Amino acid sequence: MRASSRRRSKPPDQVEPVHHFSGRNPVRRSSSGERGLSGGRLSWYGEWLSEVMETISSEPVAVMGHSFGAAITMSSHSPRINRLVLVSPGGLTRLRLTPTVLAASAAWFLRPAPSRSARLLRAMLAPGHPPRDELVDWMTLVARHSRSSGAPNAATLATRSLTPLVVTGEHDVFLPPRRLGPAVRGTLGAELGVVSEA
Repeated sequence: MRASSRRRSKPPDQVEPVHHFSGRNPVRRSSSGERGLSGGRLSWYGEWLSEVMETISSEPVAVMGHSFGAAITMSSHSPRINRLVLVSPGGLTRLRLTPTVLAASAAWFLRPAPSRSARLLRAMLAPGHPPRDELVDWMTLVARHSRSSGAPNAATLATRSLTPLVVTGEHDVFLPPRRLGPAVRGTLGAELGVVSEA
């Protein structure tokens, strides 16, 4: 493996604090007219993704990202990206947090247990879709051994001529079509696809 002459960015826990955008519309434009996402650490993750793509492929790549992963994908400036598939992308608009989700999240976070993981998952899944046992186990492990990074922070959208494919579920709890659709049109110039019964 050869050493890179490019300077690597610092991991998120070693970067300077960034002022968090707290306005009503988290999508913003810089003074240069570039569109931006809400938050701060996405630029580091976007650069990391660009470096990974340089390492794994010399050909154009299609990249798919979900939620925070979609926000990271949009923050990558890699010229290798020739197709973007974004599933319920974070960072374009504020998440919808219902009282049911907030109550279930607080209980899950404060006292992790399979019953609390199942309750949170039931609040997040589409009607008629009970949580699978392995997902309940996974969510319990997550609550016991990690901390959520929260909503995406600030980053500048990469300038691209391609239009991404963007989808969300009909019953998405955090980014329902009614909320996400206008943000996708206004920020990405794309139409939002809706997956029924999801």
